[in-house]
Amino acid sequence: MNKKQYMKYIMTYENHTDSESSYIELSNKYKLKEDEEISDELINYIIKELGYSDYKYLGKGEYGVSYKVNDNKVVKLTKDISETKNAINLSKKYTDHIINYYDVRKVENTDFYSIVMDYVTPVIEYGDLWILCNCLNYIPSSDINIIKTYLKKNIDKYLEKSIKEYSEDVDVDIEDVIKSARNQKESFVSQIENLLDELKINNINSYIDLHIGNMGFIEEDNYIKLVFYDVSSLDYTVNPKPYLKNLRYEE
Repeated sequence: MNKKQYMKYIMTYENHTDSESSYIELSNKYKLKEDEEISDELINYIIKELGYSDYKYLGKGEYGVSYKVNDNKVVKLTKDISETKNAINLSKKYTDHIINYYDVRKVENTDFYSIVMDYVTPVIEYGDLWILCNCLNYIPSSDINIIKTYLKKNIDKYLEKSIKEYSEDVDVDIEDVIKSARNQKESFVSQIENLLDELKINNINSYIDLHIGNMGFIEEDNYIKLVFYDVSSLDYTVNPKPYLKNLRYEE
C-alpha cells in the first residue's frame, strides 16, 4: 500500500486561533546543504570506533544521516546541537515513550555529532499509525503545554482531517485501516500526553519538534507503544561539546 510520507515541521506559534496560525521557521544554521554528502571513509571510521561492524543506510533528514547497526541500534550523524544536547540529557534514562540514547560524541574536525540510539519502526509504514500521528502535524505550536491542550481538545477534528488526507493518497480499500485508527484514538492521546510529561520530567519543557516524521513504535505483547526519536527542542543556545568524548577523526 502506498502511503504519502508526509512531513511538515511543527513550528513555534504566535497569536493563533483554531483556524489561523503563524509560524517561525526552524533554524537552518545547522542544516545539511542540499548536495552535502558524508564520505564512506568518515562513516566507516565512526561505525568502527563506536564498536559496530556492519551498517545500513536508513535515511537523510535536514540535520543529519542515520544508519542501522547491529544490536538493533541506530547511529546518527547530525549537526543539530539541540538534538545532541537532549541526547546527552536523556542518555541511559530509559523512558517509555522517548527513544533510548546510549552514546553521544563530537566528531573532531567535522561539524558532526554521533548519537547512538535504539531502532524503532517508523509509524509512516503503517496506515492506522500514520493517520493517528499525522494529527500531530495539525497542532499550531511546538510548545509542549499547547500541544497537549490542543491534541486533547481537537483530536476528533484532527483525526477526520488526517483520514481524509490519507484517503486521498491511496487507491485501495482502507476501511479496516480507518477503523483501527479510530479504535486507537484514546490510546494515542494518552501516549502522547505521557510522552510530553516524560519530556518535562527530563527538563525538556518548552518547545519540541514533534511530528509524524520522528514517531516510531515498538510492539510489546500485542500493544503498540509509540516512541519519539530525533528529540530536538529547537534550543540552539547551549554548546554540548564540553560534555562529550571526542571521536578523533583526521581527514
